[in-house]
Amino acid sequence: MRNTFWILCAAAITVAGPGHVLAQDQPQVIEDSMVRKVVWDKECLTADGSSIYFRKCDSSAVNAENSQWNIVKRYVNDKGLAYRSLCVEGEKRCITRREGEIVLEGYDFLDRQLWRITERGPNVKFISYMDDMEGKYICIRREYDPDGPELAREGLCNGSKDAQVFRLDPV
Repeated sequence: MRNTFWILCAAAITVAGPGHVLAQDQPQVIEDSMVRKVVWDKECLTADGSSIYFRKCDSSAVNAENSQWNIVKRYVNDKGLAYRSLCVEGEKRCITRREGEIVLEGYDFLDRQLWRITERGPNVKFISYMDDMEGKYICIRREYDPDGPELAREGLCNGSKDAQVFRLDPV
């Protein structure tokens, strides 16, 4: 009887790698990351407070640490698709969808912080986890602002293709 209990307990968990034990109904979290710059043309995605902008990569306004993104693989779904969080290097703040806006919020396992990276030739697009599952594709996009720096926003993936395609450059 005692052995049966332990066999059932062992069958109810999955080992996701060294030091990771997860219940089967939990997402498979994988701490696999790369530090990259997210670049559109010659502009780098840059954190500024809780906002995210695109600024010239060689600009003195771009703090090197605030334009380095720790792209962490955090979840693999049952179809084998990997979802990542894009977090500011050195901080525990990640790109989060908030009511049509893209902001930085505390590092958390929120659906609003998960992005699937799809390749477009040598470039990538970031597709939201939440609406992706509902068949509505939301992507991170660069939005032109004549009065200031270009903003990072969310938008339907069938929108402006050029504004949604980025390059991941090594730091």
